[in-house]
Amino acid sequence: ASVANSFSTIAFGFETRDILKNTSAGFQFVNDVSGDASFTTSQFNAAINRAFSIDRDKQISAGILLGFAQRKVDFSKLLFEEAEQLQNPSFTFFDVGIGGNYSNIVNEDFSFISGFSAFHINKPQQTLIEDDDVRLEEKYNIYFLSFYRLNNTIILNPSLLYSRQGKSSEFVLGTTIRHELSSINIEFISQIFYRWDDAIIPAFGLNYNSIIAVISYDINTSDLVAASQNKGGFEFSIIYMWNKKK
Repeated sequence: ASVANSFSTIAFGFETRDILKNTSAGFQFVNDVSGDASFTTSQFNAAINRAFSIDRDKQISAGILLGFAQRKVDFSKLLFEEAEQLQNPSFTFFDVGIGGNYSNIVNEDFSFISGFSAFHINKPQQTLIEDDDVRLEEKYNIYFLSFYRLNNTIILNPSLLYSRQGKSSEFVLGTTIRHELSSINIEFISQIFYRWDDAIIPAFGLNYNSIIAVISYDINTSDLVAASQNKGGFEFSIIYMWNKKK
């Protein structure tokens, strides 16, 4: 909000494992509103993946994501020096993504998972002006997440993510630190991440009775600092995990 009309994003997701043998599925809904013209993206995604065991401690997985989205803009909130031919204030499109990963339990104290994913591989049309050909470029992710038990109460989760879409790229690295207090059944969560050339991201949270609540904040460090005064954005997330009975 310190730079321009702020954006807001709300997301909801659900996933479950073993709906069929070694097959998991999930869905996600995302709504984002940005800018003075309330440029809105609403998208529903459904995903399914299958796991294949290499041996007792190694596994590979592959999945596909199918999405349906609507984008719209309110031109009445904008001022133009000349009349513009903007006949398409909203449009819908289908979205397709694929991915795969490899996981390895090295020993009882260390394991990791790494993977690759590609989104928008169908390059859906994005133009707000009829007869123009503007496509949503593919987005590629490479990620790594590890689990290291330091002692009986502290667990580290070092991780990194690299994303690329057209000329834009993002590199995020850092770690989560989990401190278990078994006497009161609470796990304290702290995180520190760095988005390369852009922001430092601290986060804090709690895990209690399978409910995880985390709050994070972006501290802007990019060239935008002159306008943002190091201000960024808050993120709040709540996750509920449960054991599915047979």
